[in-house]
Amino acid sequence: MNYINSENKNGLWELEIKGIEGPILASDYLGLYGSTPDEARTASIKRKIVVHSAEGGDFIQCGYCGLPVRYRARSATGRAAFYHKHIPELGEVDCPFHSDYKGEFAFSEAEMHETKWHFRTKHFIAGTLKGSEKIKCESIQVEKFIFAEKGDPNRRRKPDIYFEDLSGNRFAIELIQGWLDPEIIHAREQFFLREEVNLIWLFSEGRSDSIFYYIMYGSALEAHPESFAEFESKVRNIQCNAFVFSQEALDKSQESGEFYFEAHFPEFDFKSTELFLEMSYGCQMVVLSDLMLSPERLPYAINTKAALHGKQQELSAAIEEKAQRESQQALERIKKTIKQICEDGDQGTLSGPVLSNLSDEIAECFDYVLSDNSERNSLFELANQAIARAGHRIEEEKKKIARSVHARELWALRHQFSYARRELNQSITIQELTKLKHHLVYVATDYKKVISSELSSRVWDRYLNTLLVKIGQQTDQLAEGLPRPRALWSITNDLLSYSLEKRMQLFETRSTLAVDMSQQQSAYLIHKSDTETRVFEEKLNEIKYRTKTQYMNTHWKALMGNWSADFVYEPVINRAGQLLCIDAFSELVGHEQDWVEEALNKFVERLVVLINEFYDKAYIKNGARIDKNVLDKLLTFWNWLDTSLYIYNQPEAIDRAYQLRKYLQKNNISIIE
Repeated sequence: MNYINSENKNGLWELEIKGIEGPILASDYLGLYGSTPDEARTASIKRKIVVHSAEGGDFIQCGYCGLPVRYRARSATGRAAFYHKHIPELGEVDCPFHSDYKGEFAFSEAEMHETKWHFRTKHFIAGTLKGSEKIKCESIQVEKFIFAEKGDPNRRRKPDIYFEDLSGNRFAIELIQGWLDPEIIHAREQFFLREEVNLIWLFSEGRSDSIFYYIMYGSALEAHPESFAEFESKVRNIQCNAFVFSQEALDKSQESGEFYFEAHFPEFDFKSTELFLEMSYGCQMVVLSDLMLSPERLPYAINTKAALHGKQQELSAAIEEKAQRESQQALERIKKTIKQICEDGDQGTLSGPVLSNLSDEIAECFDYVLSDNSERNSLFELANQAIARAGHRIEEEKKKIARSVHARELWALRHQFSYARRELNQSITIQELTKLKHHLVYVATDYKKVISSELSSRVWDRYLNTLLVKIGQQTDQLAEGLPRPRALWSITNDLLSYSLEKRMQLFETRSTLAVDMSQQQSAYLIHKSDTETRVFEEKLNEIKYRTKTQYMNTHWKALMGNWSADFVYEPVINRAGQLLCIDAFSELVGHEQDWVEEALNKFVERLVVLINEFYDKAYIKNGARIDKNVLDKLLTFWNWLDTSLYIYNQPEAIDRAYQLRKYLQKNNISIIE
């Protein structure tokens, strides 16, 4: 905000000057002097003031308060400026242009520009109207009060311009450049409508869009439309015009001597391919005689109501034509689909999902068939009959397939029962019987739907129960000779106290220790809970694993650890190879072969890790330190393993070992082949 100063004041202050018709801005009056030096201009103005004052009049008066105005010459500390004549008896000053004014007088740049535009525009239009042969010249008033002739006579409004044409039509022009309170707009419109004065809201090019469109659409859009269709329905019965006094209109008015202004309005374009109305905004230069006048509404120049109605009729006709066309296309599609259902149903190639899709397609097509179509009802009945027949045929086929599938499932169930009966006749241990029982329970769960199906005989359920009873009876017979289950801690302590050699009996099925543990497992199955049995089995497996590890660390320690350059591995590897080549003559030897083979494979995998580490140091991590003597021994041992066929399925490691040999040769390190 800028507080008023002499330069800004001249652009806002309206003065009444003798010899000049109508008010004029102080800046415009000074501009009449052109490039005249300040001293000469000041002398001229002051002389005129003195002459008129001597004759008892005032050459210049304030357009705001009517007091005499004087002119001050430029000094060393200030500009030349207009000022109010000093009147001692004057009380409180209410004029914002008076030097003694104490009120607030603050303007933004936009407000100053608006005030200048407002002043110049209203006087330009008034001057143009005075030259028109269609206007009563004496009726033209600039910012003069109009008092109400209807209702309260004290009600009044002061439009920017008021005039009447030769036909007796009364007009008021209100200029708007920035924003204006909608309540003020509404109040002014109601006043002028009541007084039968045609109100023209005239915007500048620097208008506020919100107010511009508010006046264009009036009260029709007080509630925000949710869609374009709702917007269209709201404006279809009103005239939507807004007027702008643009630079082009000003130029045209100056050239022609007639008052021109722009009419802005919504216009609708019918899109035949998409079947909708597209809205844009049009602009047309108009004159007062183009306005349609009525005491019930604001004037308008462009008949948007008729234009929209015409486009809506085009749209309705196109929509109706499209509906007829789509209705006929839908009928043809329905007939074709019914034919397809009948043919595929007769051939047995129609499935339930396909029928469902075709039914949905028919239903969707009926949505496009017009309700008054003569074929609609008969075709609807025909479609329902075809769909019902095809559905019945599919259901019968489903039942046939279900019976076939059920027969195959019964055959599989019969196979499971035969297996259970065969195993029951061969089972000699409680563990085997328990495993068989669990298997039957799983079968019963897996085939529950098959057994309980209405297509199944109750004999399957009875046969399952019979097998479970026999398993229970046979388990009871075997349990008669079993020892009582010992405490788990006691069994664990005994096993861990045994020597490695005795604990190795756990891997021989017919050894005394293995038989004892098998009986304890059976006893746990009979007398203990499932959780206690599982804990027993886990503990037994843990002890067997620890025994196996201890045995390997005792007899095959070289294979259990990492490779060392100081150890000779060939004898151990050869012994392992000899063990793997013999036929296992005992159950324990067979276990040892498996363990040694596993240890040998893991030993080779650890060698692969070492080769990869050396390869990274030699070729990837530049500058990494390499113990070439250790690498020499590793590659020599690796070559021996490869030659002895102990390495397989390690192509990358073999290739990297070859690259490392070349690396050592390049660095003058001999390799023992």
